[in-house]
This record gives sequence, structure tokens and C-alpha cells, in this order.
Amino acid sequence: MTARDIVAETLHFWSAQDVESTLAHFHPNVVYRMNLDRELVSLGGETRGIDAVRAALFGLLEHWDYLRWTSDIVQADDCFVRVKIDAIFHHRRSGRDLTDTYRIVFEVEDDLIVRIDEFHDRAKIEAFLAMTAAL
Repeated sequence: MTARDIVAETLHFWSAQDVESTLAHFHPNVVYRMNLDRELVSLGGETRGIDAVRAALFGLLEHWDYLRWTSDIVQADDCFVRVKIDAIFHHRRSGRDLTDTYRIVFEVEDDLIVRIDEFHDRAKIEAFLAMTAAL
């Protein structure tokens, strides 16, 4: 499989919120880095290792439901795959929806995802969560 194929399959499983199938292509020592603070979301900051990523993904699904989640692979080479995500997330506690567009860069080595860097509009996410905290 190419890096693009591996990432496409991973994105397919994540869009279905299937954590275990999503993790099937992750290296045991995967690094998942998100440009949000861990206090905001369970995957915020840097998470290392497949068990920690698994726990963070399940934690994310405890707080958010995906009403829409579409991915577009915008660039792929032998090791790096760049993806644009368009999503509508439902914040379970507040009952509010968040529309978001963000980017993910996957690094693939030996047919496994070894690193994920996810980039959100930090100010938008912080403002949404501050608003919902006041509800």
C-alpha cells in the first residue's frame, strides 16, 4: 500500500468513529500532536504511543459526536500525506455544534503511520469552548 492508501483507509475508519480500525495502521510508538491544549481536548498537545492515542481518541468521542466529517487528501508523496478536514462536531455536554476546517499531516514509514500533526484554528476552538462553558 502507498502512504496515500494507508491514510485514506485510516480516514475512512475515523469518519465512522471506529477507533480500533483507525489504529490498525498506527505504529506502536506513534506520535499525535495537536496544536490545542490538552485541557481543551483529550488529544491536545502531544500524545505518544498507541495506547495513549487510543485512550485520547475514545476520550474525544466521549465529548464530541461527528455530524459531518469529510476528508480531502490534498498532497501525498512517499512519506507525507496532507489532508484537509471539513467537519461539524456536536459538543455533547452543551448540545451546541461547531463547524471546523482543519489540516492534518501524516507521516508514514514502513506502511505504518508514525506521526500525525493536526492544526486547528486555535482561537476559534478556544472561543467555542469558553462559550459552552458558560452555558
